[in-house]
Amino acid sequence: MKTLTSEDIQKHYSALLDSVSLINKLEASEDLDEETLEIILRNKTHLKMMLAQTYWTDQDMTLVEQVLE
Repeated sequence: MKTLTSEDIQKHYSALLDSVSLINKLEASEDLDEETLEIILRNKTHLKMMLAQTYWTDQDMTLVEQVLE
């Protein structure tokens, strides 16, 4: 596996926070249809997989963990 640079890690972290924002926005919506729920589920699954990665250093994962509760 390729060793990630700090820039690579920051891009992954930024993508995590984008997913968190999307999930929060969709969950706040009053229109939680089947498609929306599927998007939320896919994003939460992605967050769980990314959270398990071992390359994280000092990134604050509080928002990620909160959205997964």
